[in-house]
Amino acid sequence: MRVLPILALCLFPCLFLAPAQAQDSPGALVWTDPVRTETVRRTVPVVGRLLARQAGPVAARTAGTVRTVVAEVGDRLEAGAPIALLDEETLALRRDLAAAEMATAEATLDQARAGLEQARLALKRLEGLRGSTAFNQANFDERRQEAASRAAAVDAASADLTRARAALALARVELSHATIIAPYPGVVTARHTEVGAHLDDGDTVVDLLNDRELEAEADIPADLLGGLAPGTPVQIQAGAHPLTAWVRAVLPSENPRTRTRRVRLTLEQPPGQSDLAADQRVGLEVPAGPAIEAATVHKDAVIERRDGPIAFAVVEGTARLRRLTLGPAVGPRWVVESGLAPGELAVVRGNERLRDGQPVDPRPNSDGTTGTDTGTDTGTDTGSNG
Repeated sequence: MRVLPILALCLFPCLFLAPAQAQDSPGALVWTDPVRTETVRRTVPVVGRLLARQAGPVAARTAGTVRTVVAEVGDRLEAGAPIALLDEETLALRRDLAAAEMATAEATLDQARAGLEQARLALKRLEGLRGSTAFNQANFDERRQEAASRAAAVDAASADLTRARAALALARVELSHATIIAPYPGVVTARHTEVGAHLDDGDTVVDLLNDRELEAEADIPADLLGGLAPGTPVQIQAGAHPLTAWVRAVLPSENPRTRTRRVRLTLEQPPGQSDLAADQRVGLEVPAGPAIEAATVHKDAVIERRDGPIAFAVVEGTARLRRLTLGPAVGPRWVVESGLAPGELAVVRGNERLRDGQPVDPRPNSDGTTGTDTGTDTGTDTGSNG
């Protein structure tokens, strides 16, 4: 019977310690990011496409029989990589023949020059006899005519040598073109020849597409062109990849049926990204209207619910539920039309299981903001939040 008093004495300290320990327990650990004011611009979604700036057939630059095809469909080639090899035997013989003809032309020119020099010496000797009884005018005229003929022969031989040199250079170029190379980096999309086939100069060997230099194209309504001056940045969504592009040109031709103009944009393509393709459909956020100042919140702070988006703000160490009205997306952030004010700390991590009024232990997000709720900046842009 004495067990009950002893048990009561053992439990008596716990009755007083439990509330004290509960009061000392920290709140839920969360990470916060401040709501801030940014310059934003309303955008209109437009569907566009990606185009390759370099794409098309790669042709043979000399005639010949295909000896080897190196590149296959799907191969990625660097600029200068071999695609196919032509039979070099005939081309090498043409080069050797051109070299021999050039050597003959050089010898002919040397012989013509020697004959001209001899004719000029003879003419000079006769010129020295002028005024003497040994001078013969008919012989002098004959020698002068011979010197002129020798000079013409030198000119003809010189022209033949020039032609022979050009023929040799052309033969060497044709021999160098026996190896058909990629003129730019890209992927082989089609193959048009086979080993043993004869190619003429200009025949297509493969189709090549450079997927590392893509640009975007879209048909933009004419009433939106005011905000698309060359150099204007435009956000693009290509599959799961958000990209940035800059307006390169607005083509001066309007579609009379749709009242749109075609716009080309230079794409900032991340290095090593290989899942983009020509003719791929992309979404463009086209600027519409002037830039404004608006409050923005990090996208990780927004929780989508059936009754609308919410976020938790840290106020004096507790989580406060805020129902949001969101505007357009601005990179990794949302424009907040109502629900949060600039300077408030929004919970971006650890907010999935929070309850309104729950104590929290706020920590700064990775951008280095403090985890305290000072409230000093809540009124910096009250007019932009409505």
